Amino acid sequence: ARRGTVQSPAISPTISRKSPQVLRLPAEVLCKRLQTASGAGGEEGGLGLGGWHRALADIDTECWKASWAAILVRDVPFGGLQVAAYAEAKQRLQEAALRLHELGSDLGSGVSELAADAVAPLPPPPVVEGLPLDLLAGVFAGALAAALTTPLDVLVTHATTQDAPAD
Repeated sequence: ARRGTVQSPAISPTISRKSPQVLRLPAEVLCKRLQTASGAGGEEGGLGLGGWHRALADIDTECWKASWAAILVRDVPFGGLQVAAYAEAKQRLQEAALRLHELGSDLGSGVSELAADAVAPLPPPPVVEGLPLDLLAGVFAGALAAALTTPLDVLVTHATTQDAPAD
């Protein structure tokens, strides 16, 4: 090992998980404020493309904390629901593909003995894997998780667009 390097395997994953959060919070707050035209004195017609600095200029520390907490309250359940729904959807899609294959083989068994020689045997059950299955399971899982966490997204929008209370 070289001198002066950190050899802890726990540091790299921690940094890789935390650094996107540091970048994502300002992006999420900016997105919500630009969408709602909040943070720029409520100008009619929104902030426009150049209004990002105005949208972030009046945010105090308490708003950042509330925004971060609200985003975590939304994202943690969303992630858990999405992972669980993805695994379940993938398994059920694989089972459905195998049932369809079995249904096809059951239809072929009803053919008369005279025509049995002319009917080609069915191929082995398909291996249902790959990008199409992953995409279909992912779409289902993401849609379900988004639908169930939409009320939490409303909380995020409220937390990121609220103005500081007047003293």
